[in-house]
Amino acid sequence: MAENKGKAPRKKPISVKQLEKQAKKLNEYSTFTIDPEQNLVIKYYEKFDDIKIQQLLEEAYQNLTYVQQNELDFFTSDDQFLQYIYFLIAVRFTHLENEVTHDIESQIPIMRNMISTGLFNVIFEDVLDGNEVMKVIDRLEKMQEAVNKILNLEDEHRKKVIENVQNPEILNFATKEDE
Repeated sequence: MAENKGKAPRKKPISVKQLEKQAKKLNEYSTFTIDPEQNLVIKYYEKFDDIKIQQLLEEAYQNLTYVQQNELDFFTSDDQFLQYIYFLIAVRFTHLENEVTHDIESQIPIMRNMISTGLFNVIFEDVLDGNEVMKVIDRLEKMQEAVNKILNLEDEHRKKVIENVQNPEILNFATKEDE
């Protein structure tokens, strides 16, 4: 038998069938036993689907907007928003996704109950893969960076307009939004 010293294995292009297999695996639950005496389990996704991550972030943004528009007393700090993101991770990547609506006003009591009972900690300490959770947090940070860049560009543009405008009526209109 001849040896293959220094030869790299043959490279195979990925097929549509392999993609389907990988995607199907993303949507299969694994099971973690929370309490063996009561036979309580939580079903969860081992790997996070990128589409579900995007949907989670869209849900968070929509609910943040709703809270701000309706002047609700929630998300008063960045920590609360981050805790809410973790709640969405705990829900949307477990079987709880089927029981929890996308309505923030019904989600808040559920989140508080999960934290109070310790289920929140169990999910993040024992169930979900930390690397998968960080994929969501990293995506959130990238979105935040993009938003900050857009806001900075808008601010710079507004300053240039204000510097270059001579007409007082237009200048008043350009600065009106800042007040």
